[in-house]
Amino acid sequence: MYVSEQPCVSDRDFPILSQAAIEAIDRLKDPSLSNAQLEAALIQDDKLMLGPRILKVANSSLYAGRVPLRNLADAIAWLGRKRLYNLILTAAVGRLYENRNPAVRKLWDHAIAVGIISYTLAESHHIACQEEAFLAGMLHDIGKLVVYFKYPDYFQKLFEEVQCGARRFHQSESRICPSLRHATIGARLLEKWGLPEMVANSVLLHHKYCLCHWRRSDIDAFNAIVSLANMIANTLGLMGPPYSWATIQVMPCARALSLKMSDLRRVVSRLDDVFDIPRHLLPPEFNAKVNA
Repeated sequence: MYVSEQPCVSDRDFPILSQAAIEAIDRLKDPSLSNAQLEAALIQDDKLMLGPRILKVANSSLYAGRVPLRNLADAIAWLGRKRLYNLILTAAVGRLYENRNPAVRKLWDHAIAVGIISYTLAESHHIACQEEAFLAGMLHDIGKLVVYFKYPDYFQKLFEEVQCGARRFHQSESRICPSLRHATIGARLLEKWGLPEMVANSVLLHHKYCLCHWRRSDIDAFNAIVSLANMIANTLGLMGPPYSWATIQVMPCARALSLKMSDLRRVVSRLDDVFDIPRHLLPPEFNAKVNA
């Protein structure tokens, strides 16, 4: 028995963001604060090591402009406050994943990968709210972390089933303990944190659009992005078990976006900045075009 007879997660079990993150986000909300003042505040009280992280991300392929950004002030001006909010929240959430458990570390890598893929797909398909897409992707599995904190043995059992390829995490939790579905828990947490409704809703639905009964016309593009990004990350070795590319292409979330090989090429190009993507995991037509 890995959980109690009536397992549940209440609001009291939800993790809280660090005070440093809350203060940094509050500064972003102050329109009277100039970029120079914001830079000074972040440098002075940099408990989250935001300065180097902001500069690194600003120069990555995800956001980079034509000219390399050499200091924090330039990065703040280039990124804008919405992106800064994402970076601060990502740094704060990343602290919650700081754990020696390899399953939790893999969960964080998967979260970052899905965030990058979601942003890239939203950009490729000219879908508004690209920053929110990154946020929804990065946070789509936050409910798993909540479950880990309260029921570590249960979480480990499900993770081992995933690693051996027996079944997917959400399939195992539905079979063993439906009251601990990570998508539902994650959506509740994001509502508690006061994140946008569209982000919480996307987290709630990120496994729904993998069910074949959905019609293309009934699928919201923003939610489809996160579902598809999750499947792509799994298939590229960033969690698992993988789907076949043929399976992905017929999924409602992929059909809703008319997924193309050019989309996958952009995704892999972005992921290569952070992860080592094994080329044998890519479909043959991807490699054929790259090698041509």
